[in-house]
Amino acid sequence: MTGSGFSKVNGLIFDSLNLNARRKPWDDPRVRQAVSLAIDRNAAIAVLAQGEGAVGGAMPAGGQWALPADELGKLPGYRPDKGAELAEARRLLAEAGYGGPLRATLLTRKGAEWEPASVFIRDQLARIGIDATLNVQETATAFGLLNRGEFDLAPWVHAVAVDDPDAIFGEFYLCESERNYSAVCLSELDALFQRQSQEPNPAERKKLVWELDRKALLGNIKVIIGWRFDRLLHWQTVKNYRRHPSLYNNQKFQDIWLEQ
Repeated sequence: MTGSGFSKVNGLIFDSLNLNARRKPWDDPRVRQAVSLAIDRNAAIAVLAQGEGAVGGAMPAGGQWALPADELGKLPGYRPDKGAELAEARRLLAEAGYGGPLRATLLTRKGAEWEPASVFIRDQLARIGIDATLNVQETATAFGLLNRGEFDLAPWVHAVAVDDPDAIFGEFYLCESERNYSAVCLSELDALFQRQSQEPNPAERKKLVWELDRKALLGNIKVIIGWRFDRLLHWQTVKNYRRHPSLYNNQKFQDIWLEQ
């Protein structure tokens, strides 16, 4: 568009899959691991974000606390040989007693922003013998079901305000976190969270945060599908505007002006 400006940043927004550990079989770590192994994250970025996103862990991809790519690539669900991961997923399901078709529902917010993710995840899960159907609900109803734990699997989009371990793990991954919708409780993760929060040395704290990230991903408190890029197109007459990675920040526009 003539006379326009364009901004793109690594957004503080991610797609995830919540597995309800209050219910069988999602209380079994082997089943949750199988689900994570089934998801092709690179395909998710290509299909759901049209390539405008990044594979990442619990901390924002591309951020200062993010688990390095070579370390992330060693974890189940992130390894390069997807064929081997699918075989491992089927083995884990059989080991857990679910060798036949396993039926589940995907709680899905109604709308073009959310339904495609559930369709994609349904197709990914079918590759390991999980027969998932979409339970499409209006946003208010979907949030009620999610908050009450009345679901099997819930694909969801989450946004965070700051790239900070205290904020992100405190909100999503601790035993009592308000948005730990899966209700997976890992006491060792809670203890490690306290250690990193009190560590004064930035380099040592980063090591603890990386270990936190690994534990959260291996426990599949949330299956992280991918982190989104945030994009903005604006007229070039809009001056001094910089897109913030968070949806919740840089919204006052007090330092922005229009060129006449």
